[in-house]
Amino acid sequence: MRMIIEVEASALAAERHNKQDERKLFDVLNRFKNSMLDKESVGSEADYEFHLTLIKASKNPFLEQTFMNIRTVLENSLQFSLSKNIGKPRKRKEVYHEHLKIYEAFCARDIEATKKYMKEHLTNVKIKLETRYK
Repeated sequence: MRMIIEVEASALAAERHNKQDERKLFDVLNRFKNSMLDKESVGSEADYEFHLTLIKASKNPFLEQTFMNIRTVLENSLQFSLSKNIGKPRKRKEVYHEHLKIYEAFCARDIEATKKYMKEHLTNVKIKLETRYK
């Protein structure tokens, strides 16, 4: 579900965003970075905010409402997937860099790169979640 919503929403966001959206996403990305540097923090709140900010930048109320409707499921999956990285600084750095690549492509208005990096990021999340149920 995230792949369907977020890959396309990130593409729309790359095309439709304004400077205020860029600043907001930058601020959220920095909060996420700080949470990844904090050995005790899972970082799921900042991660959720990053993805929500992208959805809002798509300027598509349907996508935003759909994202909000699955909020609890998303928050639980973020909490689980990020908690697997506690005590693994290299993994935490990788997750941050996945977000950074999405942000840079978004700011460059590079629709295809934004989609590509979001898809790569969500594929990595999916792999972590699949190991939970095996």
